Amino acid sequence: MKLIHKAQHTLFGCLTAVSLTLSSFITGANESVEGLWRQVAPGMAGSNRGIYTDSIDANKVWVAPDMGNDYLTTDGGKHWQTTVPVNGVWSERNALSDRLVVSDPKNNQIVLGLKGRQIHLSMDGGINFSPMRQFASGQLPNSTWYTGVAHPTEQGTWYLANGVDTKDSRSAVNPNPLNGIDINQPKVWKITNIEQQSRRISAISNIGMDAETSVFDIFIHPDLNTYPEMLLAATSTGFYRKSGPNQPWQKIFSGAVKAAHQWDGETLTVYLLKQAEYQINDSQVSSQGGVFKSQNIAQIKTESDWKNITANLYIDLSQLSISKNLLHSMAKQWFGLKNGEEKSLQMPTAFFQDYVDILVAPNNPDQVYLSVWGGKINKPMAGSIWATTNGGKSWYAALRVGNGFSKDTYWAKRQKNQINRNLQLQVHARKYPEFVRYGRRGVRSMAMAADGTLYASAEKGYYTVKYQADKDFWISLDNTQVGDDLYFGHGNADTGAFAVIPDPHRPGEMFLLAYEYSLWRATGQTHPDYPGIVGVRPVPALIDEGPTWAPGQPFLTPTTVASDPTDPSVVYALSQRTGKLMKVSQNGHKLEYISEPIEVPETIIVPKMKVVYWSDLRITADGQTMYAVAETIDYENRPMGQVKIFNPASRKGVYKSTDKGLSWRNVNHNLPKMAGGRDKSNQTKGKNSTAVKSLILAPDNENILYASVMRYRAPEGQSGWIDGGLYISKNAAQSWAKAEIPTGIKSVWDVWIATDSNGQAEQIYLAAGGEGAKAEWGEGGIWSATYQADGDYKTSDWKKVFAHPFVSAIRTSPFDKNYLLAVTRESSQIEKQNAGTFYSLDGGKNWTLFNDGRGSMMVGDISFDNGEKNRVWCAAESSGIYTALLPNK
Repeated sequence: MKLIHKAQHTLFGCLTAVSLTLSSFITGANESVEGLWRQVAPGMAGSNRGIYTDSIDANKVWVAPDMGNDYLTTDGGKHWQTTVPVNGVWSERNALSDRLVVSDPKNNQIVLGLKGRQIHLSMDGGINFSPMRQFASGQLPNSTWYTGVAHPTEQGTWYLANGVDTKDSRSAVNPNPLNGIDINQPKVWKITNIEQQSRRISAISNIGMDAETSVFDIFIHPDLNTYPEMLLAATSTGFYRKSGPNQPWQKIFSGAVKAAHQWDGETLTVYLLKQAEYQINDSQVSSQGGVFKSQNIAQIKTESDWKNITANLYIDLSQLSISKNLLHSMAKQWFGLKNGEEKSLQMPTAFFQDYVDILVAPNNPDQVYLSVWGGKINKPMAGSIWATTNGGKSWYAALRVGNGFSKDTYWAKRQKNQINRNLQLQVHARKYPEFVRYGRRGVRSMAMAADGTLYASAEKGYYTVKYQADKDFWISLDNTQVGDDLYFGHGNADTGAFAVIPDPHRPGEMFLLAYEYSLWRATGQTHPDYPGIVGVRPVPALIDEGPTWAPGQPFLTPTTVASDPTDPSVVYALSQRTGKLMKVSQNGHKLEYISEPIEVPETIIVPKMKVVYWSDLRITADGQTMYAVAETIDYENRPMGQVKIFNPASRKGVYKSTDKGLSWRNVNHNLPKMAGGRDKSNQTKGKNSTAVKSLILAPDNENILYASVMRYRAPEGQSGWIDGGLYISKNAAQSWAKAEIPTGIKSVWDVWIATDSNGQAEQIYLAAGGEGAKAEWGEGGIWSATYQADGDYKTSDWKKVFAHPFVSAIRTSPFDKNYLLAVTRESSQIEKQNAGTFYSLDGGKNWTLFNDGRGSMMVGDISFDNGEKNRVWCAAESSGIYTALLPNK
């Protein structure tokens, strides 16, 4: 066998290779898409930690989703491409910052990312970043970084400042969070020659600035002729001005403030957001805070010199359809109330929302935006982005998600021409049923482009949007919707995926199991703007609304599905969150609950979920008998990185039903006994489970089943580990026997039978290995043997066709048995290299590493398309579902 690496990459990637990949992705329909993984819809969800715009290129935007992938667009969000090195080490990648990504307006190839106490530098326009570790003089401070700005004219000079993100932690109990801040050090720093090894870092004197300060925004007065070295800083203790290097900081506004500024070449306009403070007087909650403006920042001496433009930002919550429970929840966390003290509080009639950010358009000093973040704190919220187009004379709710603005008559008086829902809900429509009047999650991040376009990570960061200010409308940057329910992804998904499963009744219409987005189907439809991918549609019966207190929560989302062999309109699915077997009929529109093989508590509170991860639902040809695998979940086998939500005590292994799923029983007889998982204290639980990883039925005899068993921990009360292997049942899972496979294999992750174009079995494959020493996990790789109809194999029958310490999946094409697709995972045996997907077009003689367009993230499932020979699919742990076209032979 021979391995072919399409491109060689270092840990941080090869600039030429990655840049060419990015270019080919975004230039349009005339470019070849062969040999490139492309995301399908649905895009985004998860939660986007940050969104950032380039200082020069208005169409260049970065997003930093929380599932670990990072994306860049250079066409304003129409297409996104991962910035993660294609063949780097996924677990050691340099993820984008969730605090700041900022480019130098003098040369936007120079980009900084601030991450904790590190500064990451990119010199290729923000595609690859490397930590800045060496300085010719000076050293990094002991505090976390938060903000920074390039000097307007001096090449290589930057000012950076220390701070912490307080939007989840600031309260009356803790009004000035300083976690990660060394109060004994200065807060503002200057770096020169930042692009060179001769770079220097030095502290700016802290005289005049409170020691217990977190800096949120810093900028330089752009009138360098009049004020050559004036620094301005918005902080947790006030707004400061430093008129020169030998001058102290002067506080010219008190309180926790954020700042935005605009320079038109003559006038510097500065806006301050004084963040909200709340007080309780008897049963009333009062608010203090506001927005202030100055166009004479160099001369201001006191707060009274600022112009208060708060205007109509105070809201009468008593006139809105907002639950008191949200106010009570906010009050409990803000004031630290206990024993039901919050229950007496009334809805305030003059409420200043807890705005966390302020931005101004660079081309219009009168266009300003404020954002509200919900995050971990449930709070009353009426519009998560507010705007003014007249410099603060009046404000309006600019992001209107629910229907409260049209239903509550209050708004007809406040902003009568802006009461419609003004964004495309698209795939999020089920999160906003009729009873949802206002969004609850808020905006996690927003950013202003060089042309004044506002970008936002809306609704807790689930939804990437940009504002068409002239139309007062937000458009999706995650998906393009065609008609009622056809979607094309833009390539920025942030939800993991469970599986990609062919529908035997409808070639080419793959089942796509997209975690919280639930079940979708691929179509044969294409779009000229998104070459190489296909449109997808949701299965409506499984896109649930959730309970009234948590609309849109994915209770029903399945982890495995199977078509009814006797009825093409019926699909069966098993949900991890409800534990139920579900029957979906009427071509995806009717839902019935059939049974619950293992009882699962119905809750979405993560520590209490205790769910079961189901996989490999199999149905016999008569539709009567079903099999499914309850997987053992631990750090060795963790769908989308999640471990703590799964029940370690329930019995894992193979389950069987002989009455169309009405009743189930465990059929682990003669399979090795193992623990069922570990609890939050890492103690093993369960004594009679088996860590079955995959299950298939022989295509020519449904009484013969194959199960791959991975190595796992010994049963509760015992020490050590139990080796896995390949197990075969010849009596419909009444009992199992260990198959003879090559010695040295200790953990089998997958088993697959290759068939010819007529469905006749020809070869059997198994994938094996694990992360750790070979002495513990045994031989890794892929082995093949000629298929034996009686299930009898000898050790000598097997031939190794692919060498890798950790192979987790193997598939073959239904059109050509020589087309193979494999998944590898990181292994310390080879320094975690060559993880991802490989393909072979010659039966395993030669293999090509194939991560282009996706990166080396963990892949949970792969499949060949059963309608198009060269099309393949994969379900990625961190960024949804991908499809690709393999090259022709």
